[in-house]
Amino acid sequence: MDHKELMKRLNGNSQFLQSNDMKVTQISEGSARVEMLVDAQILNVHGFVHGGALYSLADTAAGAASFATGRDSVTLTGTINYIKPGRGGKLIGVATEISRGRTTGVYEVFIYNDEQVLLSRATFTMFFLDGDRYREQPLPCFFLTEIVIEIIHKKESYTRNVIAFFLFSIFTSC
Repeated sequence: MDHKELMKRLNGNSQFLQSNDMKVTQISEGSARVEMLVDAQILNVHGFVHGGALYSLADTAAGAASFATGRDSVTLTGTINYIKPGRGGKLIGVATEISRGRTTGVYEVFIYNDEQVLLSRATFTMFFLDGDRYREQPLPCFFLTEIVIEIIHKKESYTRNVIAFFLFSIFTSC
């Protein structure tokens, strides 16, 4: 999929982006720019952009940059530093790839307002969902998942180590 098609996919198919007035405006290999309109819906009680809106914009920019590598992904971890209060009519999130490995990628995101004032800096680790690996579980993975669900539903007194083992098995082998 080329980058124009990817932008169209992200902007057209994401209800989250649409309902939060976000739009992917630029995308290239390992980088992306996402814009978000500022309105009363995303302001906190002090009249500044809510930190959660800034985080969502940063997460979206990192996700778009990771998708630009040609691999689907989900957020594994994210941290953000709020530098200045969010003001302005538009927020701009610029994500750049720092590192890309076999299963994860790390992205740095800077968020500016429409006056080019730096509002926040974030770092996200994205987990790559390659091929059909996560779309259709093989039979052993199905059973491991069912065991964990059964343990949770019955509230059995299994140790944390046993549950951790099953979760680790599902995560690494399925």
